[in-house]
Amino acid sequence: DDQIMKAEVCFRGRLSHEVKDLIKKCLSIRPSDRPSLEDILSHPWLAPAQLSVDKLAIRTPSNNNMSSTGSVDGESMSSQESI
Repeated sequence: DDQIMKAEVCFRGRLSHEVKDLIKKCLSIRPSDRPSLEDILSHPWLAPAQLSVDKLAIRTPSNNNMSSTGSVDGESMSSQESI
């Protein structure tokens, strides 16, 4: 197809300028012209999503709740069971 050979992208529907820009960059003919993962993640279209991810806090048990064998101690289990 001529559009593929020319790397022309035809967007259907209403898409933002930012998403069109990102898609066009990702579909560049030359791989060296394509954005890196870091570039993609910092692109304006993904920036709002990144802010949301940054706000999430992943909670893990603290080391003092673990016994020397690596298992969770009874106190931690009791507090988890009450949840």
